[in-house]
Amino acid sequence: MDFCIEEFYEALCSECEREGLAYRREPERVYIEDFAYFVYISGKKIKARNYYQYSPPDTMEFNEKFVFSDRGYAFNLINRAMLKLALEKEPGNYALRECQQVFEKLPLNYEYGISFSLEDVTGSVSYQKLIESRVGRKLNVKYRRLPLQFLETAVSLNLQKDEEFILDLMKKDSAKVTETLKEVKFPLCLPDFKFSFLLEFLGIGKKIGLERIWRNKIILSDILKMAEKTETNGILQKLLKVEDAAGLERLHDRISKKYRKKIAQEIVPRELDISKKFYEISEAFLKDRELSFLKLITDEKELYDEGVMQENCVHSYVEEIESGICGIFSGIYKGRRYTVEIVRKGKLFECNQCLGRKNENDFFASELKRKIEQCLERYRKREEIRKKKEKILSFLFGPKGEKIFVERRGQE
Repeated sequence: MDFCIEEFYEALCSECEREGLAYRREPERVYIEDFAYFVYISGKKIKARNYYQYSPPDTMEFNEKFVFSDRGYAFNLINRAMLKLALEKEPGNYALRECQQVFEKLPLNYEYGISFSLEDVTGSVSYQKLIESRVGRKLNVKYRRLPLQFLETAVSLNLQKDEEFILDLMKKDSAKVTETLKEVKFPLCLPDFKFSFLLEFLGIGKKIGLERIWRNKIILSDILKMAEKTETNGILQKLLKVEDAAGLERLHDRISKKYRKKIAQEIVPRELDISKKFYEISEAFLKDRELSFLKLITDEKELYDEGVMQENCVHSYVEEIESGICGIFSGIYKGRRYTVEIVRKGKLFECNQCLGRKNENDFFASELKRKIEQCLERYRKREEIRKKKEKILSFLFGPKGEKIFVERRGQE
């Protein structure tokens, strides 16, 4: 399947725009500013070179054996561009259309485990059949009802020896299931992928409704995490008995109470190891006229007390906090206390949860969350400006540029 080089550059730019990425189109290359990568064609190869590294560029075939695999952010954009071009050439190809749907739903930093060529896709009747042919075995009937983006994960779990462990889930104790799932390597780029997978695979997603799916991924994650720490047996069977979103929340509340009771005697004042970025965000809140009341929780005892007062499971986030994944804030807004979780997603920060007592999501919680998101957006823009200044000074003055930037920042 032949592609015009100019068409490829246009498709790549289109994908950058769809992702909201800053890019610069040049005569013989595209510079993706957010990733600091130059993408260009040399002979029959697509090459991507990091602007800040002097190592040889990453390379893959342009026309013949273009392989879909884990090659990083820039190459996942290239994958999408190539699929878009192929679909324009063969608009009726069902497998191509399904494959494009998968790549559009997966994040750019997704680690794709099964490699295949564009020719493999065009020669297959469907994405499911393509995956089956690559792994050399038929998908179990129950796997087939999973959304397309989960198929690759489903067949690459390497559970051939214990394949029946999921099919017998409703009959047997879940201890073996839980142990098996611990060993599964789910995509690292998407921390909640495992829980999304379980929601769909166990059929819980249909019961709780898609309109609340984002919230229930968090609840499911908390349930599994606390169940492991409290050594709660048969947790997956309990999940299978859940009939609706309210039932999922009730199960969460029961395990949360058990969790707080179990760790009550272990809690002592201890300063948490928090990423400096969350201290910067705390400063941004402090300078914001409407959010200055929000306080970053920096002590483990304070975190536990917050969970007791709010009757939530916020203390179970200790590992995430000290891994730099999230920061927990608390404060009183319009007469009510709210617990706020700010999460780091790549280079961005988002307000993942803003909830009242017993995880209540009332009108004022939604209002406060909007204000927090606006403040985080302003913080992001200031950071972008700061980084651009650093790059310019580094380009103009070399290693001394950073010193000049720090001095100028101190004078502001």
